[in-house]
Amino acid sequence: MQYAWDNGLQLSGDELTLVKALLRETANPNAEIASAAMMKLAKAVELPLRKGFFIGDTVGNIYLREDLEPGTSAKYPLDFVGPSGERDFAAFLIADEGGIPDRLIKGSEVAVDTFELGNAISWKLQYARDARWPMVERALKVFRDGFVHTVNNEGWKVLLSAIGNRVDTQFSTVTGGAFTLGLLSDMQLKMKRGIEFARNELTDLYVSSEVMKDIRDFATETTIDFLTRREIFQAVPRPDGNGGEIIVPTVYGVSIHELKQLGIDQEYNTTFDSLKGSHLSGFDVSADEIVVGLDLTPEGRQQFVMPVRRDLEMFEDPTLHRQQKAGVYGWMELAFALLDDRRALAGWIDAS
Repeated sequence: MQYAWDNGLQLSGDELTLVKALLRETANPNAEIASAAMMKLAKAVELPLRKGFFIGDTVGNIYLREDLEPGTSAKYPLDFVGPSGERDFAAFLIADEGGIPDRLIKGSEVAVDTFELGNAISWKLQYARDARWPMVERALKVFRDGFVHTVNNEGWKVLLSAIGNRVDTQFSTVTGGAFTLGLLSDMQLKMKRGIEFARNELTDLYVSSEVMKDIRDFATETTIDFLTRREIFQAVPRPDGNGGEIIVPTVYGVSIHELKQLGIDQEYNTTFDSLKGSHLSGFDVSADEIVVGLDLTPEGRQQFVMPVRRDLEMFEDPTLHRQQKAGVYGWMELAFALLDDRRALAGWIDAS
């Protein structure tokens, strides 16, 4: 059964009529009919939910996805271009769900172990009997968002750990608790000088909502003339990861992305504090925050890898019927790795 659903699982016209009839079938008193209908529903929503990962996804445009064939091992060559060989080749990766990112040094190749993610959701059979599709749709979105949240977190753990454990490059720092154009300019320079004999540059900056406000406020700065402001602040189209485009603001040619999990007392600021090295002991998680800069040039993005061994698979849960419920469960298997930590850096906004 195929439905032309969009990312929100919205239906209209004949499609809505068909899915409501299928939903009623899942509550059929005949267990075999109900089970068969539930299996059809699970498979019908599987593809739309996969596409729906792009709603709220914050790592899809960072990591380069590779779908692994059965039996294929996720092995990657490390970057052979180093600054005069003065530092080891390193890779940061998540080796299991919820784990602490590991730093691996393994010559010229690294093997990335994938891990499994699972989730489940259920709803009352009464919703199925009454064909209340909006209730089931809401449950399926919660099911999907559980995967999205965990996938985002695991991907960002790798980045934050890699940045927080680098000791060869000092952080770009600004005091006073506000983002400045000087901080961005310094981060651009550090990224360019971070790797010799390679094309690298700061292309993308991830910031908190508060920093985004600081950036918007630059537009009212009276010391900057109109033509200069226009050159500094421009909006450009960027792929949205789902075949379309979104308009992204840029500053000095760097794409700016608002990430609500960044910022004082926010989730990723706290994660960074827990993963950072001892050389950053002066970071005060209750007063300071970071902005994350990445090199996502074609060469740079090859260092951010996301091997996927199994995409989202969904199944009906037959154990729920005795509880007057219906539902689905599913799993996927993937991993994240940053093969060269010189492609990521951070700016430290110090409140002192």
